[in-house]
Amino acid sequence: MIRVATRCRVIIDNDWAGDPDGLVALAHHALSPANRIVAVTSSLTNPMFGPTAGMAQRGSELAGSLLQALTLADLADVCSGPDTTFTGKRRGNPAAQAIVEAAATGGDLPLILVCAGPLTNVADALLLDPGLASALTLAWVGGAARNEEEYNYFTDPAAADFVQFGPLWCLGDSAPLAVTGLDGATSTFTETGTVPQRRTYTSVDSRLVVADLVARLRMLG
Repeated sequence: MIRVATRCRVIIDNDWAGDPDGLVALAHHALSPANRIVAVTSSLTNPMFGPTAGMAQRGSELAGSLLQALTLADLADVCSGPDTTFTGKRRGNPAAQAIVEAAATGGDLPLILVCAGPLTNVADALLLDPGLASALTLAWVGGAARNEEEYNYFTDPAAADFVQFGPLWCLGDSAPLAVTGLDGATSTFTETGTVPQRRTYTSVDSRLVVADLVARLRMLG
């Protein structure tokens, strides 16, 4: 067996009560030795899934149950965000607070915030502590290369615009799985040479990603 060294710390934020692909991705992260999960947070869902009230908490319960099943009980305390979209003002948001606290913990490995849902909790965390911009790298599944509707963006466009274009945030969006196989050999992307620097992935090696997940599930038994 090839030994895989831990390359980064990871905060994972998603609307776990939405499409089930998020939970599959969480399992993949949890089973991968390349990243060390330091926090898991839950965001609101799009109204297309029905009334949003209670859905962030429901997502926390689903993610926590999955982590328990994977014998990762120490990560099963998933913090929920609000069921309402970004207001532009500070508010009580346990998920945002968890992101801030995880970033403040520090460590010798780089910190990546992987968000595969709306950016509500990320925007709220930025309002709580603008210093997040220099403490972590954001990897977001969202937006579109052209002016097309996209679920994660349009669930909370105000949060997405604040995170990407707000005056406090110096990072940008990129595809997830930054700790595994995103490089010039396995993916294609465009990149800005100006600040804020952004890398937008237009294709990834999905076969590699799925094969890696299947192999880890087999190892789990």
